[in-house]
Amino acid sequence: MARQTRNLVQRQTLSGVRLLVTAGPTHEYIDDVRFIGNPSTGRMGLEVARIAQRMGAIVTVVCGPTHLSPPASVSFVPVVSAQDMLAAVDERFEDCHVFIATAAVSDYRPETKLKGKLKKKSDKLELNLVRNPDVLLHMGKKRTKGQLIIGFSLEVEN
Repeated sequence: MARQTRNLVQRQTLSGVRLLVTAGPTHEYIDDVRFIGNPSTGRMGLEVARIAQRMGAIVTVVCGPTHLSPPASVSFVPVVSAQDMLAAVDERFEDCHVFIATAAVSDYRPETKLKGKLKKKSDKLELNLVRNPDVLLHMGKKRTKGQLIIGFSLEVEN
């Protein structure tokens, strides 16, 4: 299998294809020092980008906060929140042939981001959360004939 994969990569089968990839988590800030997020590293999206580039694709990666370095020679767009990711993808979507959504986008964000640092005042804290935009769903509605969209979803059951 490794030989078949290596041969496929070496054949430049994606030559000239414009690929847009999302990677990493999003951080939804509660205040200036705390956020809601998940432990996604972005590794899967960055590897997809790396392999696609080796296969000849023109790759743009829109990536949430990560400690990983993007592949050399790809266009890299760092973002923080789900709304940032939607705006960055939306701006570039029309020009892509293939959109691969691997990012772990937060489903919810605090209704209001507090200024400064939230102080400990009681044993309980209630946060009002609102739904974030669904980047993959939004792009699916904008898809034009000939565009390919691939999306991933992490599940903990089934």
